[in-house]
Amino acid sequence: MPRSLAGPGKIGRGTPVCSDGTLGLMPTLVLDPQPAAIEQLLQQRARLDLDRRDEVWEGVLHLIPPPSHEHERLAVKLVGVLDPLADAAGLELTGTVGIGEDKDDYRIPDLALHRPGYAPQWHPTAALVVEIVSPGDKSTKAGTSSASTPRTTSTSC
Repeated sequence: MPRSLAGPGKIGRGTPVCSDGTLGLMPTLVLDPQPAAIEQLLQQRARLDLDRRDEVWEGVLHLIPPPSHEHERLAVKLVGVLDPLADAAGLELTGTVGIGEDKDDYRIPDLALHRPGYAPQWHPTAALVVEIVSPGDKSTKAGTSSASTPRTTSTSC
């Protein structure tokens, strides 16, 4: 399945233009073949380890910005609450792991609870996933594509 890039900037009707002449932030879809500049950006993000939270929703790559201080502070507090409960239930608590079938359709939740024995990379499902929704998060807005709703399922513990 071809992968496309979703990220900031595009020219179109109603596109905000900043005072310095650059375009305002907005989702962009770049269909294959991708320009060399996009490939260079993706390589740079990988080299600098900035792509650890990037996700692919039904073949569309979403570049996820680093979490805020408050986002991570809340995640750490949740680990403290969930970890003893996970241990008592015989589950494994993980941080940012790929939930999905493969590299063409996956999400990376902030936390997840798994039954022991999962594969090291792609987890088709989890017992529980935790997503901390930050201000401006595009994945929860009404009218977004079905890719914004995880296609993975949770099973009871």
